[in-house]
Amino acid sequence: ARAKREISRQLKKSPANYNKDHRKKHNYTSDTAKVETPAEVETTIDLNTADTALLQQLYGIGPSFAGRIVEYRDKLGGFVTKEQLFEVYGMDSARYYGFMNRITVDSSYSPKLLRINYDSFKTLFRHPYLNYEEVKKIVNYREHKGLITSWRQLSKVVGEGINPKLQYYVDYQ
Repeated sequence: ARAKREISRQLKKSPANYNKDHRKKHNYTSDTAKVETPAEVETTIDLNTADTALLQQLYGIGPSFAGRIVEYRDKLGGFVTKEQLFEVYGMDSARYYGFMNRITVDSSYSPKLLRINYDSFKTLFRHPYLNYEEVKKIVNYREHKGLITSWRQLSKVVGEGINPKLQYYVDYQ
């Protein structure tokens, strides 16, 4: 049981902290060569331009998870905030806080927009922030009443459950 707790404790540590504890435990001097782990390299990764290989340099991100991040980014149209990573299946706070200081979203980045008045049902439905019923309301409104011209109007058409983050992904032209 004690060994299990120790393994669990070590798994929760970032590679940087593990190396520090390991050096202390074995009385390594400062002359001992230190091997840098990928998490210790202080490069910043832009979530909207990173490929899977680059994302794998982040603590706790393997090939499968990196693929999920890129896939979600593509469905979304790009990230507006780095906190949107929590929407990727499997992302938890322990993993996120292990690398959050190494990721960024370029403030000049403009996500791919949904043409709310012209995109097909299928295209709108693919967006993670819209469900089937919401898309149905949008398409019915367009067909029967005309164009949607603002976020306020779109919110009324869809109803209270609309995801407020959707407003960053809508083009009314």
